[in-house]
Amino acid sequence: MNLKKMVLPIVFAGVLVAGLSGCNPGVEEGGDSVIQLRAYNGGYGLNWLHKVVEEFQKEHPNITFEFVEESGLVDSKALQEIALPSQNQIDLYFLTGIDIDLLLQRSYSALRTRDQVLLEPLNDIYESKGIDINGEEESETIASRLFDGYREASTYDGSFDKWNGSMFTLPWASAMTGLFVNKAVLDKFEIEIPLTSNEFVAAIEKISEEGEGEGIFPYAWGGENTAGYWSFLFETWFGQYSGRTRFENFVKCDPGDGDIKNNGYKVYEDAGILESLKAMFQILDLNYCANGSASRYHMEAQTDFIIGKSAFITGGDWAFQEMSSNYYTQAIENEIQMLAVPMLSAIGTEIGITDEELHTLVEMIDNHSTYAEIQAANPSLTDADIDRVLSARSIYDSIGGTHEIVIPSYADAKDAAKLFVRFLYGNDGCRIFRNNAYANLPLKYETGEGDTDTPFQRSLDKIVNYDNPHMITTSSPFNNVRNVAQLMNFNYTAWVHPNTYKSIMLDKASTKTFSAQFIYENELDYVRSNWSRYTAFVYWL
Repeated sequence: MNLKKMVLPIVFAGVLVAGLSGCNPGVEEGGDSVIQLRAYNGGYGLNWLHKVVEEFQKEHPNITFEFVEESGLVDSKALQEIALPSQNQIDLYFLTGIDIDLLLQRSYSALRTRDQVLLEPLNDIYESKGIDINGEEESETIASRLFDGYREASTYDGSFDKWNGSMFTLPWASAMTGLFVNKAVLDKFEIEIPLTSNEFVAAIEKISEEGEGEGIFPYAWGGENTAGYWSFLFETWFGQYSGRTRFENFVKCDPGDGDIKNNGYKVYEDAGILESLKAMFQILDLNYCANGSASRYHMEAQTDFIIGKSAFITGGDWAFQEMSSNYYTQAIENEIQMLAVPMLSAIGTEIGITDEELHTLVEMIDNHSTYAEIQAANPSLTDADIDRVLSARSIYDSIGGTHEIVIPSYADAKDAAKLFVRFLYGNDGCRIFRNNAYANLPLKYETGEGDTDTPFQRSLDKIVNYDNPHMITTSSPFNNVRNVAQLMNFNYTAWVHPNTYKSIMLDKASTKTFSAQFIYENELDYVRSNWSRYTAFVYWL
């Protein structure tokens, strides 16, 4: 396979757009059968994408690919390129974190109309069927297989009213986030995998006490560049306690009455935020991680975790691939797993059961016990109680909404690119991703002979092994109002800010002025006082 690399010239704004076809003589045009592709090269690597291309071309040899400037974070480059159709030849992007509303604003600046946009709606892919390795359509639609929550995270809802409901992006990774465990370390200290947050705290305290002499800590932490990974745990607990609807209304700043402009701040008046902060304060402590963790980077922390110097770490499902080249054997031997985040114990308190009873309930839910079997074990539980915990258990956090497939509306190989995405989303494409990225696409598919089957991958499967698994996210474009209002960029202590968790740890080691109640109340007061200033940026409210 010839993977040609090209260097695009730097292009400045001010180009007069005449039509929507790329025609820069300084850049080679690919034509309708050459997919020119730019991809984000991050934790998952790109070996999986090369493998998908290789298998796709066996059945479609007339379609060729050019990987243009493979690089790391490519979103800023993509924003520039897509907004200049007279210069851009890229047909297909695999990005992470592109701001769709900003891109549509740039589209308007270029075209001076809202009737056309520079992004291709991908709803037709979503409603279509996957393509198998033989080039045949599968029996199920992609829409019926995509996990719950990803459509919402990929659907535009903003100031360009005509395009509301358009799926300008589709996810290319589940990007599940949360809590990982080194099972061998837990076994060493005779600790079972925690099913409740109180059990998680107890595990941390035991390892802290008994592991000090051996240099084993409860968790590893890269405070220099991944301090914000703690938010994955917080957000899951928030989603568990408040439920998916209230969590998603929070992200959209929707107070329930539709009056975001005047009442949007009320989404911060949520007990789920406070209860989740209380749980975080129980575990955030510099004594629970190696000395110097506040200034360490994530790869060093992940190494300590995988080789058994800590029991837990927060992160995303890309971590296994990141470490596999050097520590694959240790990851298998130590049974590195991603956990369904332990159930927030405050939920048990709310429904009137002990933490031990909550453990049993979660365990039976994980084993797919019937309502009758669960109630036989605890007759005090009502169907509503079981539904409460079952719904919470099926929630997981993800940044899959930021792992975005994008096609410019003017791409000359647009049809070929869409066919390729349908192959990626088919069972065979999902399998290739799994075998080469050690993670999953966010679609149901049948595993088969020859699939890689590590303890880590089985743990990912288990997290979505419920009747209605639901991904929650604070990622774009689901938080369109929040993005435009710049509500994710607080420079003070607030749970949405990545440095908050680091600040809590450092504060607890010194002045100890913070508390869960303090952060909750101050964040609410700050947002309430500044709400009109924030919403002034949201021009369509």
